[in-house]
Amino acid sequence: MFNVKNKGLTDKIHEKRKCKRSSCRVYSSNLRRINNEFSKKPFTMNLSWLGTDAKTILDKIKKLANINQQRNFVSSALVGFDLLNDQKNKDIYNEYLKKLNKKKAEMQRSGEMTTKQKANFLSLSQIKKLKRLLGREVNLAR
Repeated sequence: MFNVKNKGLTDKIHEKRKCKRSSCRVYSSNLRRINNEFSKKPFTMNLSWLGTDAKTILDKIKKLANINQQRNFVSSALVGFDLLNDQKNKDIYNEYLKKLNKKKAEMQRSGEMTTKQKANFLSLSQIKKLKRLLGREVNLAR
């Protein structure tokens, strides 16, 4: 029916972490994506590539503009380090995740818009102009 790529890794995460199956699937998909985008080594189910490329992967994650993407990748990598029992890298990634969480909380408190929100923002004068334009088109259509 479906071509399941991450079933083995999802099962390992489910056994180790005891979290919901859907969360395990997200973690395993993010780990595969981390490997595809940030690591030069081939993907293996034992996640050995994650332990050896941890520093370069974190440096590449830090370059991402979106804080939410960074948080998702870092938390998925933390799950991978948990499977590897790699406490050293887990501590490094955990510290960075705490910084990201503080940064996100500050953005929410300050009311600062995200890049996506800024791209879709319209001022009140622009909205009024669009309303007038729409009204004219409706009147012409009658």
